[in-house]
Amino acid sequence: MRVIVESPFAGGFANVKYGRECVKDCINRGESPFAAHLLYTQKGLLDDRLPGERRKGIDAAYGWLEVADYVVVYMDLGVTPGMVVGIVRAARMGKQIKLRWLKRKQEEIIDAGQGIRDSLQFDEQDREHLVQDRGAPVHSNKDGLSALAEIITGPFKNIGPNK
Repeated sequence: MRVIVESPFAGGFANVKYGRECVKDCINRGESPFAAHLLYTQKGLLDDRLPGERRKGIDAAYGWLEVADYVVVYMDLGVTPGMVVGIVRAARMGKQIKLRWLKRKQEEIIDAGQGIRDSLQFDEQDREHLVQDRGAPVHSNKDGLSALAEIITGPFKNIGPNK
């Protein structure tokens, strides 16, 4: 299965190391993972600190999302604004989303039909704001879909210049 990996990136090498562990976890599950944030940000490619280049990387990853079987969101370190962009795009495309935790060896499957797609009311300004935001991951004390819903409808609910 072709999977898109969503994990935190900004914040230093610890997040890169975690992202690599997520990719390895996918491979160990027999999946074919793609982690744009680990590939496109390598030296000589795109600079994640520059909004224009960050946007190019996120948009390039969108092409891979179209052919992916599902999206895997690794939750151990929280959810970042960039991850929200990927989650929203996947939900809008009707892609299955799997929440995983490496430390707890746990997985929860979210079918986009569970209402997550309809509850994500992001417009283009919201997306652009998130693309430019390299903020710290947001955590939730809840599990699974409840955690994801709390993160998306909580800290990221009222975003953008007109919110």
